[in-house]
Amino acid sequence: MTVKDTSSAARQSPRPPGRAAGRILQGAAGLALIGLACLAPGLALRESRAALVAVQDAEAAAPFLPAGEPLSFRGRIGLLEGCLRWLVPGRIALLPAEASGRIVDACGGLASHPAAAAPSEAHLVAARLAILRKDRNAALAALERSRDAAPADGWLALQRIRAAAQVATSDAVPAALGRGIASDLRTILAGDRQLAELARDMVSRPGLRAAVLAGADQLAPGEAGRLLAAIRRTDRTS
Repeated sequence: MTVKDTSSAARQSPRPPGRAAGRILQGAAGLALIGLACLAPGLALRESRAALVAVQDAEAAAPFLPAGEPLSFRGRIGLLEGCLRWLVPGRIALLPAEASGRIVDACGGLASHPAAAAPSEAHLVAARLAILRKDRNAALAALERSRDAAPADGWLALQRIRAAAQVATSDAVPAALGRGIASDLRTILAGDRQLAELARDMVSRPGLRAAVLAGADQLAPGEAGRLLAAIRRTDRTS
């Protein structure tokens, strides 16, 4: 409950500032506006450079993305989206070496400070970078951190499964990786939005299919049945 002060002192209007104080306040406000006007173009430019990576023009954006470049929160999220798009072995290899190097550096800067952006996405970027380095243990640890940060996000679960399939070898899926895949499968099976996309991936990518089926061994019979039914539907329509 809010208690209002009804005393005479509280009812008095605030005393207007003197003429000199008013000039000082006006001057400070003007300087602040000038500062914002100078800052805004640079901030917008940095954000637009981050957004370029998030769309298809990573090569054009790369020269403007030195590691550690300051970005607003929105700019960091835009760059994270671009990192998730481009940090795939077959895709980043299409870029010139200098462009891919700058993108890897910029994405590495974001991944090393996950609390400054979206932690689950940042950990997923760290996993992608570890996959590019062929560092399986670092990739597994980063995928687990991403899962801990956002266990119930279906889109992120699908991205983690795609990354996990690149960590798995052709002859075996590590036990920890299988448990992580099973956890992400349960998240996807809890809804329908990503299930059809996962089924399409499994039909078109044998390596991913093998990794997912290894994780599916840990699902309950009903969950495994839903997954297999989605694969069969996709097989018939493809």
